[in-house]
Amino acid sequence: MSSHPVDSFGVDTEIDLAIDEQDEGERRAHELATRIRTVAATDPELAQDLVDQLIVALDRAMGGTFREHLDGAARHAADRALAAAAPGATTDGAPRGEAETATGGEPRRAEEATTDGEPPGDTKSKMDTPTSTLRHGGSGAAPTMSSPRNG
Repeated sequence: MSSHPVDSFGVDTEIDLAIDEQDEGERRAHELATRIRTVAATDPELAQDLVDQLIVALDRAMGGTFREHLDGAARHAADRALAAAAPGATTDGAPRGEAETATGGEPRRAEEATTDGEPPGDTKSKMDTPTSTLRHGGSGAAPTMSSPRNG
């Protein structure tokens, strides 16, 4: 018999097996979040659009109850994405005729509302302004995702 240990694992000894479906789902959620952060590093607007589309798709798949599983900033982000996807919504997600203020969500009259959250009469394009701090969680920060917890 040889006294040398047998290396049956090769170079990669990491085994990634999900113990159950919940672990597999969490692993996939983390992988998705990582990929969205990678996109956000180079194109934050595209990453936010992807997150918004995912929120809308999840809400449809869950019969309109997705936001009920969220709280805090995640619920606010879901509300914004769902409002923007609603029929008759303006580009800022508010129903036609009102828009939310940046501080408290109080409706403004239609003549005060704009589609980009800028004061009336501001002619700057969205392309000329920095990415919104609220949408991306801070200057340069990637969008975040939170997963609903059962129990």
